Amino acid sequence: MNLDACVTLCARCNIRYDQDLKFREEVPSYMAPKRTIRLNVEIDRGLYAAFAAICRFHGSSISRTIREFVKSRVDEVTDGSTN
Repeated sequence: MNLDACVTLCARCNIRYDQDLKFREEVPSYMAPKRTIRLNVEIDRGLYAAFAAICRFHGSSISRTIREFVKSRVDEVTDGSTN
């Protein structure tokens, strides 16, 4: 979904977009789904507040810190340095 453009594909068209090359080529770029996914997780308020303070101290946002952490873990496992 591309919420920035306020135009989205329905669930059925999203699946079709991923599977049908001809359909994908016909969808205007402003309607193309983003290649990201939004995570919705629950976390203890105290833990969140402490993590937010650490991120601010390091001049980063919570989202950026989590994205960098996930990427580094995937890279470690992909490289074989961590199981």
